[in-house]
Amino acid sequence: MSNIFFQYMILFYLCFPIFVFLIGFINLSISVILMLLLLYVIYRLKISEIQCFHYRSIELLTILFVFLFLTGHGGFISASGIDIPWRNAIYQDLIKYPWPVIYEYSDSALVYYITYWLVPAGISSLVDLEGTDSYIVLFAWTYLGLTLFFLLICDYLKVKKNQMVVVCFIFLFWSGMNILGMLPKSIFAKTAFQIDAYNWFNTWLFTGGEYNGYPLNYFIRTTFDAVSNVYNQFIPVGIGTLLFLKFKDKIEYYAVIGLLVLPYSPLGFIGLLGLMLGMFAYQYKDIISDNGYKYLAKKVFSLPNICASVTILPVFYFYFTANLMAGNEKYSIFYVPLHEYGLMRVGLLLLYYLVYFGIYYFLIYENNKKDPLFWISGVLLLIFPFFRVGTGPDLNMNASMAPFIVVMLLVTKEILLAWDQKCFYGKQLFLIIALSIAMITPLMQITNSLRCCYLEGKRAVLLDPHNINGTLSDKTVKDFENFLSDKYKESVFYKYLSK
Repeated sequence: MSNIFFQYMILFYLCFPIFVFLIGFINLSISVILMLLLLYVIYRLKISEIQCFHYRSIELLTILFVFLFLTGHGGFISASGIDIPWRNAIYQDLIKYPWPVIYEYSDSALVYYITYWLVPAGISSLVDLEGTDSYIVLFAWTYLGLTLFFLLICDYLKVKKNQMVVVCFIFLFWSGMNILGMLPKSIFAKTAFQIDAYNWFNTWLFTGGEYNGYPLNYFIRTTFDAVSNVYNQFIPVGIGTLLFLKFKDKIEYYAVIGLLVLPYSPLGFIGLLGLMLGMFAYQYKDIISDNGYKYLAKKVFSLPNICASVTILPVFYFYFTANLMAGNEKYSIFYVPLHEYGLMRVGLLLLYYLVYFGIYYFLIYENNKKDPLFWISGVLLLIFPFFRVGTGPDLNMNASMAPFIVVMLLVTKEILLAWDQKCFYGKQLFLIIALSIAMITPLMQITNSLRCCYLEGKRAVLLDPHNINGTLSDKTVKDFENFLSDKYKESVFYKYLSK
């Protein structure tokens, strides 16, 4: 893969689905104007500094391919992630129904983070693919994204030829040290650590349940769990995060990169936005002292930033707010009321901080204490558990993706530094041990998935306890308000922007 082809593939992967959304969902006259502005943004986005790595291509591509198979993606082997029935239903409905998707049964519109599926769904619809054939297209699209994500990691870390396989395994098996949280849970909670073929959570989720009627769901997804369940958000957020890190000194691209992620994951965008605001604050004083306010304003209000802000932002803001959950005001912004932070909850949060990133931070502190991303990511990971959007813990789970990816990169960089210096003792040795302990979690998740298939006597198992049955067309808004809106006709998007 040549460098220029690699660079265009990155832009294609993030931008083309947005173009498809504009063509398929927006009024033609409006969509033409928006697409012209976006084409200008792409033209101005200089990513020529990104290099494609050619080393060990076949081995690495095979590792990524096998890993994606093991996540159950596409339903070819292994058990599906617990969220997959909803993902499959959205994907199949995008294939079978005209866009925008309107359901007669519930008189509602499909309003969700659908951008990721538009290219594979569009291809499947155009060539009349159904069932397994359509999932082959989806698998290929996800495999391409996972590969680009990994290659961007290699570019950012400047990985050497003999280090790429190790970096690949760190990326694919990245996790917190959940087993350390499962040990005290096995003593004090009702459920102990076990290989659970159908639930998975008893293997790695040491938080969960309720206390005094309020939830205790604090966790960050492993790479395996993220690809298994929220691949449609995780992969674009990962690519966007690596693009930002590559160009963190170019404020004139901040809005462009951030808003390219927004259509795929509004909550993931919040995490990336937090990184951007942190870096902006860090650079602010130096920019002002060296170049003045006019220079700063010129960078912030660059033409690419402005064009992205007047195209992507309003379109997807109005689209997402057509969803009942997006504008629901009956839920507090706080995950639980502040008076609920007693000894038990605070103790659990401290354990969550320790096993997910606290131990890593202690071990990599010396070489990263002057890196602003080290501190910005840590602060974001500390504060996200206190807030929510809607009824569940989705904000923390998804907004944490970008800063947790930064932690992964910092840890990987530390491992590569020890490799180069042949220094495998002291904190570097303990870091390798910590990573080895962390990798137990995704290994257990894979074991659970394969055990489920063994017990069922099937090559692949779709876990569908809520009987989604591959479509949202026969579901009610009351039960599926996270995906459906029966007040869409009153929204700005469907009144003035949509077809």
